[in-house]
Amino acid sequence: MAARRDYNHTSDIEEEKMTALASWKAKLKEATDFDNWGQPIEAQEMYTLVIQEIGSGIQWARFSFSSSDTIVLKKLVSAVEQRANALTSTTPSDAAAVDMPKMQDIAKAFSSWSEGDQLPAVAGLSISRLTSVTSASGASADDTVDDDNDLDDDVMQGGDVAGRGSVSLVSKPLFAIGKTLLCVTIQKIGLKDAPEHLDPFFSIVIKDTSGADHATAQRTPTAGVRGDLYLQFDVDVYFDLPVEEFTDDFAIFFELKHYKSKKKKISTKCFSILERDEIKEGEKALELYKKPVNYKRQKLKLLTVKPLFLCVNMRLTTAR
Repeated sequence: MAARRDYNHTSDIEEEKMTALASWKAKLKEATDFDNWGQPIEAQEMYTLVIQEIGSGIQWARFSFSSSDTIVLKKLVSAVEQRANALTSTTPSDAAAVDMPKMQDIAKAFSSWSEGDQLPAVAGLSISRLTSVTSASGASADDTVDDDNDLDDDVMQGGDVAGRGSVSLVSKPLFAIGKTLLCVTIQKIGLKDAPEHLDPFFSIVIKDTSGADHATAQRTPTAGVRGDLYLQFDVDVYFDLPVEEFTDDFAIFFELKHYKSKKKKISTKCFSILERDEIKEGEKALELYKKPVNYKRQKLKLLTVKPLFLCVNMRLTTAR
């Protein structure tokens, strides 16, 4: 019986991987369609979504892409990044890096790509840094500075594809019978200087203590209401990893980010952690920690001694 359960688990993961690949192909086609129709804003939003989803998928331990497939997907992401950046570039040499016809050829080739195949359309491209890749130290590659002294600002610049306005939330997934769906409602976050934050949003990931991703990276809309000491979100966040597949070293990271208009950068303000043993039905107040984000959860420092928290509400639903 145990062998059968393992087999079913493997089959579920393979089916999930195939679904993810189909979704990436469809989104890339949609992005190039917008690009071809002369709709750069819509095209860039879709290109950004492709970058985020494939970048996360490459790192998911349970997907286990081969080294050759990983190289192909990283080169694909590099091409998409170049094209997305070209849409806002005023430098002719930058704009020519991956032009629209080239991007269409790549998308067409990727539409019929399968694991183990080569992808000649991207063979000559180099691999650039992925938007959401985690560094070997366990710290987010985005988080390179502190909110007050600018030693830890994100590298998301004004014209960067990871910049302002790209919402990316997982739709409510359908799980197999017996699997439990987690929905976390981000209610509000307490901050002493809440009104000063421009376009605040949360970046959300599930990581193990080695820094590996285990679900789709997500990004919320900006806060809807602002008080003197809080930002109100009231947004539901679904996770495409069943609760049963969370191991003890998994945790959900909620990273609050905001836009710095003077420096044209997105900066991380603070972050909160929801660990496996804290996933329970009902409301919870999560501590706020100073950046940089360290997914190994070592040497964490509280953002403030004031009674300010990230307030969330968890709902658990088992498929029947």
